[in-house]
Amino acid sequence: MGTSSPALVHAEEFGSEVAATATSETAAKRPMLSASDLIKQDTAPNVLLLKDILFTIKLYPTFLEKQDPSPYAAIRNQLRTSPGVELRKTAKNLKKYLTSPQQVAEFEQKYDALIDKVNELDVICLKRLQGENVPQVSKRDGSVAKDVEMEQLISSTVLDFEQLLKVIGE
Repeated sequence: MGTSSPALVHAEEFGSEVAATATSETAAKRPMLSASDLIKQDTAPNVLLLKDILFTIKLYPTFLEKQDPSPYAAIRNQLRTSPGVELRKTAKNLKKYLTSPQQVAEFEQKYDALIDKVNELDVICLKRLQGENVPQVSKRDGSVAKDVEMEQLISSTVLDFEQLLKVIGE
């Protein structure tokens, strides 16, 4: 019942030898990766995700310019959905790869400043949605006053984010 034909056994043995030979040949052709290269391979997806988050934050001023239907709801939504919601976890994953205590301390300082700004963006957007300090519509031409406070906070958040990326070598 459990017997295999001699041809099948031979084919299985032959197949594993070919696979082992192909694997060793492939490995021999690949250059040896340094520890630095391996770390870059491990961190690359997280770095790309952080850059995607930064890209979305850089778009926030366009939400403010369009004013429809609510730029504040759009910004809050971006902060609370992917990729924005991944900021904390992704940054903390990258922190594990920092090599010196000075680099870790600088990272933590930049990270804390960035998170404070992101939290402030969220709170201000919520307050605007609740009708607090919303820029008023001009009675003359119907245009909406610029939300200077939000524009400055977004700009400052982008700068903090770029400084955090510099700490991790990006």
